Amino acid sequence: MLTWLERRTNTGKEQVINLIGDKTEELRQDLANRWATDLYTTNPNGNGFIALPVIVDSSDSYAGISVSDASAWASTEDNAETELKLYGSNSISEFISDCTLGPDFPNFHLTTLDLESKFESLIEPQKRYEDVTMADAGFRNTTFRGAPVFGDFHAPAGVWYGLTMNRDIWQLRHHPEEDFAVSKWKELFPQFPKNLGKMCTWMGNLICKCRFVNFKMTALDYTV
Repeated sequence: MLTWLERRTNTGKEQVINLIGDKTEELRQDLANRWATDLYTTNPNGNGFIALPVIVDSSDSYAGISVSDASAWASTEDNAETELKLYGSNSISEFISDCTLGPDFPNFHLTTLDLESKFESLIEPQKRYEDVTMADAGFRNTTFRGAPVFGDFHAPAGVWYGLTMNRDIWQLRHHPEEDFAVSKWKELFPQFPKNLGKMCTWMGNLICKCRFVNFKMTALDYTV
């Protein structure tokens, strides 16, 4: 929203243009932040795309396929282990092995900032490499077996996702006309006289072609 006060206190051609540009960018950032939050949220407000908790799951149906009808359609899930372990029973390495199918295995790890720090404390100093591709994209990360471990502040407490990013197994499909599309400014009369508003919209869905090669842990405690 662009309020009447903002329009009047930012007079002059350059100031108005800068204000409108800032508002448009702020709108895009708000939607991107909503998108990042919805990635971990099951059907938020009834308008969300299919999120990670639904796709990477051992019992939920997905894409119209029930796990009871196709057991290989299930992901590996652990909702009891509280300790982050690299090796051994209920560990990251064990779940990677459980989710390996031919050339495909979890090669991207997504977790919380706290658990990323916990992970860094567990690995040996000489193995604390950074994935170059992720670093070039502006993301700080460490690696496990060559796979980037990325801490996301949007991720809910206790989660660790091991995702297989090979061969377009994961895709983000969007409508070509609704890809962070920004509408024109519109007067909000009579509810908000002399105020202007615009919308930013995105329409699409997150798709996974093979659930089996992904895992999640949901009860990890970084203090353990």
